[in-house]
Amino acid sequence: MNRNYLTHSLILLVATAIFALEYISLEWSSAGPLWTIELSLIASTILIVPFFPWKSFKAWDISLSCGLLFGIFLFLQAFSLKYTSINKSAFLISASVLFIPVIGRMFGNRRTTLIEYATCLVGLIGIAIMCKPTVDDINFGDVAAFMAALSLAGYTIAIDRAVEKVTDMWTFSLAQLIVATLVSLPLVVMTEPALPIVRPLLPNIANILFIAVACNFIASYLRNRSQEVLRPTTVGIVVLFESPLALLFSWVMISQKPEGHEILGAVIIIFCTLFAVGIASKNQAEI
Repeated sequence: MNRNYLTHSLILLVATAIFALEYISLEWSSAGPLWTIELSLIASTILIVPFFPWKSFKAWDISLSCGLLFGIFLFLQAFSLKYTSINKSAFLISASVLFIPVIGRMFGNRRTTLIEYATCLVGLIGIAIMCKPTVDDINFGDVAAFMAALSLAGYTIAIDRAVEKVTDMWTFSLAQLIVATLVSLPLVVMTEPALPIVRPLLPNIANILFIAVACNFIASYLRNRSQEVLRPTTVGIVVLFESPLALLFSWVMISQKPEGHEILGAVIIIFCTLFAVGIASKNQAEI
């Protein structure tokens, strides 16, 4: 296996594991998903502003487009968690794995093989088996989750194009966070004008700071860094691994024992991830 490809796959897997922990943090938060995620973005921005190289940073055009899509995705993801079930939201957002090849072909000039399409589809089936989304009346949360899948796919392709031009991925990731905060804040305020009163205060602050540092800073940067080498389709499939990891963390941290269908779905996703990375690494080595 191509060592560079394996290294960046592991980098993405670490980022995916951190994002999986975000679901546990949201379970513990009493502020609700919208304000928990938004307050974490605000906290990130407050930490960034004093140290950001405002004069020397020149990649604002790329940061604006990526930050716009990232901010919209975060808002739609949080909105969906507020109004629909976690299982249905996870399944619908995971559909981004099918949109990535299509958007990549339209805007990124990325060709996807039939094997990659098939792997994406099987991975999504694994998510469906895990989550068992119910087919009931469609609500605003379901629509938001579907739109989040589209924005996540668009964001993945935007990052794929950005890595060709960005020389400092860390600073670019910080600029993207600033833009995402400015985009999502008015959307959250319009949706939920009143900031909820959170009790107990300290655990909720700890949750927000964890998301701000671990997810917004570290995981977002690692995901962007991985795309310096990984193809967008491979990224989409590896990100599906978030659901099995969230299942594992729920079992270990909050004693939520997995059911048989969840384990079966997780096994399918694991095999799809390994297969996708192996195939992509082989193709990369042949180039």
